[in-house]
Amino acid sequence: MAEDELFTKEDVSRIVSERLKRDREKRGDATLIAENADLKAQIVTLKGEVEDLRAANKRSETTALRARIAKETHLPEGLASRLQGEDEEAIRADAAKLLEELGPAKNVGQGSNPPQTTPKTWTRAEVEAMTPDQLVEHMPQIEKQLAEGTLR
Repeated sequence: MAEDELFTKEDVSRIVSERLKRDREKRGDATLIAENADLKAQIVTLKGEVEDLRAANKRSETTALRARIAKETHLPEGLASRLQGEDEEAIRADAAKLLEELGPAKNVGQGSNPPQTTPKTWTRAEVEAMTPDQLVEHMPQIEKQLAEGTLR
């Protein structure tokens, strides 16, 4: 027959302590695992928010860059949003292309809308100081002033 093992009081205390320790570790691990899962979910959420903020920042920087380039190239303010490109060089190239396609600006006061200018009224001293070429250039105005009696 096998001999019955006898445990001392110290052996029983040690065995019970070890079991309690293992049990606490198991329960603690479950809590840590749950906390770890929560933290991982928060990390994923925060990474998404960071990416969204980076994208919004990039859009804002690009919008500001387009507005600055439009101003520098004298494009109308409303056309700044139509500029395309991911970097300054590409946006500048697009602005140049757009300006080329728009053509030169129309001269105000040409064609059916002439500028409202009044002819210069000359004095005798100014006429006397004129060179012969200037006299020829301004002769119609000088003759008109002589006829009206406004040359003084």
